[in-house]
Amino acid sequence: MHYNTSVHEFTESPHMSETKAPKADQLSRTERKDLTRNSLLQAALQLIGEGRSFTSLGIREITREAEMVPNAFYRHFRNPDE
Repeated sequence: MHYNTSVHEFTESPHMSETKAPKADQLSRTERKDLTRNSLLQAALQLIGEGRSFTSLGIREITREAEMVPNAFYRHFRNPDE
């Protein structure tokens, strides 16, 4: 199962069983927080993978890549170094 950060939903891999991924409203608060945090981390990794250095990344840039508002970053991380 894969989490698509661009649309914030799960998709099944072709080799996965026939079980359906839970919808966002079926996830617990902790699960939603984990998904959001992972989306932010994946966005930062995506930007780094495009040749950017970690120190050159800005919070607005990371949240834009994750399709979130900048304040979402601070709900999951104390600062950019975390």
